[in-house]
Amino acid sequence: MRGKGREPVLTLWTRNFQGDWDISPDGTQVVIPNHSCGFARLRVQCLTRELGQPQERESTLPGLGDLKRVWAADGSGWFVLSETDIGERIFFVLPHARYYLLGDM
Repeated sequence: MRGKGREPVLTLWTRNFQGDWDISPDGTQVVIPNHSCGFARLRVQCLTRELGQPQERESTLPGLGDLKRVWAADGSGWFVLSETDIGERIFFVLPHARYYLLGDM
């Protein structure tokens, strides 16, 4: 609450969930899910400012919902768990919203 330094990013896009975000392996981006059933979105916030680059971007994942996610170790995308009626499914999601089913949990 009284840490040192500036606030790196602020978004009003999602409800306040403590720990409901994940930082990229290189520490330059944060990903935040929207937790919508059936219309999942991931918002990516950049923590560094570069000229001509957007501060944030959004990836819509049609057909998925209630996401839990973890950055891939190389920062190339996210491993995402999506809640379904029969359990969880795991997907690999690329930054521009293309995703691949990896299996059921």
